[in-house]
Amino acid sequence: MTSPITSDPLILAMFEEKELVSVKSSKVYLGSSKYHIAIPLIDVNDTIYGAILVEKVQFFALKENTLTLLAVMAGHVGDLLRHEITNPIMTSEESPYFVRQVKRANKEAKRYKIPAHLLKVKTLNITNESRRLMEYLTEARRGLDIYLYDEKQTLLILMPLTDELEKDGFITRINGWSKERTGKNLAELDIVIEQQIALPISKDAIKPLVTLHD
Repeated sequence: MTSPITSDPLILAMFEEKELVSVKSSKVYLGSSKYHIAIPLIDVNDTIYGAILVEKVQFFALKENTLTLLAVMAGHVGDLLRHEITNPIMTSEESPYFVRQVKRANKEAKRYKIPAHLLKVKTLNITNESRRLMEYLTEARRGLDIYLYDEKQTLLILMPLTDELEKDGFITRINGWSKERTGKNLAELDIVIEQQIALPISKDAIKPLVTLHD
């Protein structure tokens, strides 16, 4: 690959828009560009750490879903460049990182229409059975999900790439496991799904939601 041309209209458009730009973009007039795609490595605060420039690509690869996938992956790379990788099961001390991940999922839901959900699971009466259920949730965590958990058994679950049907299926599986192992469903264990939030939501609404205690 040759040295990047920083004055190229596609690169300039990428910095202006702070998002992936391709020759198919209708947002800006690109003029004559050397590149087909410019992908920013950008974190949730819109800080750009670098860019991936694609000089040649087959036209069919410029489909919207492919470009969205590239943009989302680059966004997560940008977050990792800003913050070291954190355990996906976090304690209350790590809540700032959890908030940033919610902001990332919220941004993707708004910009790229990628579904995501935020659940708040609360134990009203801590028992050995409720502890078993919380342990199960930890062990059965889906690969992309991020948990924020405290000793009073309040659990926040960020579920990226999860639509309404998948979220409902997750809750059904929790209830099924609980009934099978303890003979009781969540309600009978005094465990409530206190919040079920579909993203995107307003930025101002994120912080009040992402709290473990009232």
